[in-house]
Amino acid sequence: MAIHFEKVSSVDSRLREKYLNQLNYSQEFYLEWRVQAGTPFLIQKDEQTIGYAVCHNHAIVECYFLDIGDMLERKAFEQLLKVTNASSMLCKSFDENALRLAKAVLQESKTVGILFREFSSIFPLKSDVTSRPARPEDLEALLEINDNFFSGSEEILNFIEQERQFLYFNQMGELLGCGIVSQIVEGRNSYDVGMLVNPKHRKKGFGSHIIAHMARYCLDRGWVPVCGCSADNLASKKAIERAGFSGIHELIEFRFDHKDSSLA
Repeated sequence: MAIHFEKVSSVDSRLREKYLNQLNYSQEFYLEWRVQAGTPFLIQKDEQTIGYAVCHNHAIVECYFLDIGDMLERKAFEQLLKVTNASSMLCKSFDENALRLAKAVLQESKTVGILFREFSSIFPLKSDVTSRPARPEDLEALLEINDNFFSGSEEILNFIEQERQFLYFNQMGELLGCGIVSQIVEGRNSYDVGMLVNPKHRKKGFGSHIIAHMARYCLDRGWVPVCGCSADNLASKKAIERAGFSGIHELIEFRFDHKDSSLA
């Protein structure tokens, strides 16, 4: 019987739990946002569920198969690419099963992100920097230093309402930047940390201070801090590593051209 792909409103929670549990490290926040905004597909054969996938803007952002054997898994994956008309796949380097499938089928790849999953508190926090939780009246000041870090006022206010945003100041009271923390997957204790540095105060080590402070904020609450950055953002990569994170994992984009493929 043929493999069947069904668009569904959401991924079965038990199936997704199996996927997340088999990863050696935390899900990536950049991908999780796309998973939640994407189109899920339930994959079945002989009326039995064998896996699922999520597609977002013609990219496969998550793909998981139960233990069905390599040949069937590859066949289902190849058909998935045709059904979704996907032109790319985003894959975490520690997602071994998805990585194996992508390498076997997709032609081109490049590293688009660095995923930091290990943290050690080695960065000495600056004694002349103070911090406090952000407040609604800070909105205008945050918009002034925003350089597309936030999508707009609504996102900033949402972080403030959830008490997941901190502001950082020097001894003269100047705003140095802000730090945010976001739960990646509901019910799990990994949290993504991020920072925005005031353009007037960049290249002075404040980014590392913010990241280190936010990571320790997570640890104090029993959360696991993680973060990531674009592969070509060398300044952020350097700041994150200086803060105490290790970036030994990657986000890889695999490209696929249906016109040049024998699967077309």
